Amino acid sequence: MKNDLTDVYAILRKEFGDDLKHFGLDNSKELASFLHYNAHNEMFVNTDEEYYHNVNFKNLDTGKASRAFREGKLYFLPKGDEFLKPDNKGKAFSIGRNLKSIVVNDNGLFVEKCDLNGNIITQYYDMAALSEIENHGLSFSNIDYIEDHIQGLGIAPDRVITVGRNNDHIMFSVVENEEVIQQEQIDADEKRTLYSCYYEFMKANNYYDDTLQQGIHM
Repeated sequence: MKNDLTDVYAILRKEFGDDLKHFGLDNSKELASFLHYNAHNEMFVNTDEEYYHNVNFKNLDTGKASRAFREGKLYFLPKGDEFLKPDNKGKAFSIGRNLKSIVVNDNGLFVEKCDLNGNIITQYYDMAALSEIENHGLSFSNIDYIEDHIQGLGIAPDRVITVGRNNDHIMFSVVENEEVIQQEQIDADEKRTLYSCYYEFMKANNYYDDTLQQGIHM
C-alpha cells in the first residue's frame, strides 16, 4: 500500500526535516529504501508531545502501534511489548549518521548495521539464542548497544552476514563459527540501492521470508 499516510520517508521528512538534514539524509535513496523495507505498511496516526515529539504509527498488517521520536538519533520503536522474545515479532530502527535495525521474525533475531558508505553487517541469532535472550529482559529499545548487551550474556551470533560495495560489485558473505560458509558477488546497478540488493539476498536465502514485505527495485 502506498499513499501519503504510509509514505514513512515523507512523513519523517515533514516531522523531523531539520534532523535528517543534520544527518545528511534529507534526500537519500538509501534511507528511502531502508524505510521501504523496515516500515512497510506503517500508517501515520497522529502526533503527540507526551514525552517527546512523538509521531505515532499503526501497522496495517499486524495492527501493532509504533512511535518515531528524536533523542539524539531518530528512533522508531514499538509501543507496548518491546521485549525481545520468539513470540514478539516486530522491528525497530534508528536513523543517524548510520542506520540500524532490529528484526524479530520466525527465524530468530537480526541486528543490522548500515554505515551508508556501502557496507552492511548483520548479526543473526537463532530461535534458541533468542529464547535465552528473552530470559534477560532485553528489548527493542536497547537498540543502540543491543549486540554488546547480548555479547555480555555470553551469547555469540549464529551467523554474521556482511555486504560490501566495491566499485562495480557487491559482495555478500556469510560466516558461521568463524568460517565463511557462503559468498556471492553481483554487479552493482545504479538503479538499485545497496539495501534493496541486501534485502533480496536475505529473502533469497530464507532469512527474511515475510510475505508482507515483498521486495521491489528501488
